[in-house]
Amino acid sequence: MPTYEYVCPKCHHAFEAFQSMSDAPLTQCPKCKKRGLKRLIGAACGSVLGIVGAILGGWVMSFFGEGGVTGFNLYSFIVAVLGAIILIGLVKAIR
Repeated sequence: MPTYEYVCPKCHHAFEAFQSMSDAPLTQCPKCKKRGLKRLIGAACGSVLGIVGAILGGWVMSFFGEGGVTGFNLYSFIVAVLGAIILIGLVKAIR
């Protein structure tokens, strides 16, 4: 089961919860008992975001006629960040 990170915007309590992927997100803070918990992006999700962002950024740069990116340099970092920004925008638009 994956670990999800939550934070309460009212009391700022942060905690982790083990949940099945099919379980609904938690809504009530265990500390202050108020509703409105926010699920955070965990470390594993951040890694996936970086990898998919790098692939998406490379595809976008290739689409606009830029050469391939090899190795690690400032250009490859910019391409990965661009891809991650695009991916975050797409995920937020779908939600």
